[in-house]
Formats: sequence, C-alpha cells, structure tokens
Amino acid sequence: MIDNVVKIVSEIQQAEIELNKLSEENNSKGMEKLRQVFENAKHGLKFEGIPKRIKGYFTTFEEKEFFYRTSGDILKGVLLFSIDEEQTCIANEHNEEYREVYLLDDGSLKVYHTTHKWLDDNKYSKHHEVTRVEFEFDHRNFYFGWVINSILEQLAARKEHLDFYIKLMKERIETIHRITQFEEAS
Repeated sequence: MIDNVVKIVSEIQQAEIELNKLSEENNSKGMEKLRQVFENAKHGLKFEGIPKRIKGYFTTFEEKEFFYRTSGDILKGVLLFSIDEEQTCIANEHNEEYREVYLLDDGSLKVYHTTHKWLDDNKYSKHHEVTRVEFEFDHRNFYFGWVINSILEQLAARKEHLDFYIKLMKERIETIHRITQFEEAS
C-alpha cells in the first residue's frame, strides 16, 4: 500500500513538472504570436477608452468613468471577448457578471470582472449600472488561440463596417451628383 502511495505521489509530481513546463511554453509562444499579430493589426483596430463605471448604460443619460494609465491618459483597448459567469434576479434586481478580456493599445492584455445591475425588466435604463474591476490572471494558462481569433474577427467586422459606410457615402455623393445634373439641365 505504501509503495502505491509513493508511486502515485511521484506521478503527480512528474505531472506537475510537465504541466508547468507546458504552461511556460504556452505563455512564451502565445505571447510571441500575440505580439506578432498585434504589430500587424494595431492600425486596423479601434481602441476606445475602457469604462470603469457606467450609469444609465446605453441611454441618453449615460455617464462614464474611465480607467487611466499612470501617465494620466485614458486606458484604451478593444474588447476581445467576454465569458458569462453568473446571472441572477432577486426582487426585480437583475445582476449579470462577466469576465472580459481586452487587448490594450500597447499590445498587452487586461482581464476585468464586469458586473451589470439594473432594476425591473428594462435592461437599458437610467438605473442600469456597469462596474469593471481588474482581475488578476495567469498568462501561463491563457488560451491565446481565442485572443488571436478574436483579433481577426474584430478586424473583419471593422472592415465590413467601413465597407458599408463607403458604399453609403458613394450613394450619397451619387445622389448629389444627380441633383446637380438635374439642376444644370433645368
């Protein structure tokens, strides 16, 4: 029996050593690939201020308080993805909690624990409040594939958005051109 305990403990220790080695490799290769992707993608992404707190979420009453860098500049990033953690509703007070991953404008990653709270069934009201708190995470266990794929999705969505507005502006200019030709012909 003691031999079996010793054998299992030895296997556990070996597994922990292997896991640490693989985690370090994941971190070094993942961070290097992320750096390469970021250097090529940074001019195509739209970095915006990251709100620490929002009151009146998605309403005309919306008030935002942002995170700041030590330099005093607003911390800017792109929300890559969020993971739904919990949703509750007690006595008409709704609560949704998420883990959000942002790519910052310097290429680093920041994870936040985000809480949405609102009263009644009107989610987008002056009573809707969003709060973000920085969340410590271990890069060694991070799934960099999600991050890189999300950057590609952000770029594709931004390109599609820009293409839509280019088409819209061309249509508007064409309409102006037709009106001008009509006025000249009259």
